[in-house]
Amino acid sequence: MNPKRSLRRGDLAGLALEWTRLLWDARLWKESRWMGVPVRQWATDLLIFQEIVERQRPDVIIETGTALGGSACFFASLLELLGRGQVVSIDIERNEAARKAVASQPFVARVAFLTGDSRSPEIAARVRELVKGQRNVLVLLDSDHSREHVRAELEVYHPFIPVGGHLIVADTICRELATLEGQEHFLGDNPLDAVEDFLAAHPEFEADRSWEKFLVTFCPGGFLRRVR
Repeated sequence: MNPKRSLRRGDLAGLALEWTRLLWDARLWKESRWMGVPVRQWATDLLIFQEIVERQRPDVIIETGTALGGSACFFASLLELLGRGQVVSIDIERNEAARKAVASQPFVARVAFLTGDSRSPEIAARVRELVKGQRNVLVLLDSDHSREHVRAELEVYHPFIPVGGHLIVADTICRELATLEGQEHFLGDNPLDAVEDFLAAHPEFEADRSWEKFLVTFCPGGFLRRVR
């Protein structure tokens, strides 16, 4: 490559994809912290999430996959700055470390934890109780990354999204990881496959590729916007 020649966007996209695959494989994303709490998201995606929250200004943010509590802290701190809203964080297991991390923050009152299967009717009913009819809802799906699970979550949570609102499916990059050693299980069984199934059945949603502007993202094709 001639170093004097400007890189075309296609060149940059290829380099960004390879870098994303490498940083995932090296588990660099595990080093991310928010307010001292492991957030398990990549920095460019966190910046994009912040832009979406600022633009949509949701009354409720629903996340599936609490993990260590960092993303709940991240979203709640943004809502605290905006002076509005609540986070509903769902996980199949009760994580006391995550709850303790959130409890130590000044925005603790903005976070509600639910324990159970995010796809279950019981959890869906509890979420509806907490949402309390609010129409401006943002959703992040980041729990089990199997095609079946994500597809089921999409059916449960897409009705919460208003026209112009967003539903983010995390780790759609898993399809690109299937050629890496130890990641073969993602071949044909990943969040992006679920997204494509969902979009084929729900024309009221589309993939908003404008949120991939930094090129390095764990959510390619996973930023969904309701258009009608």
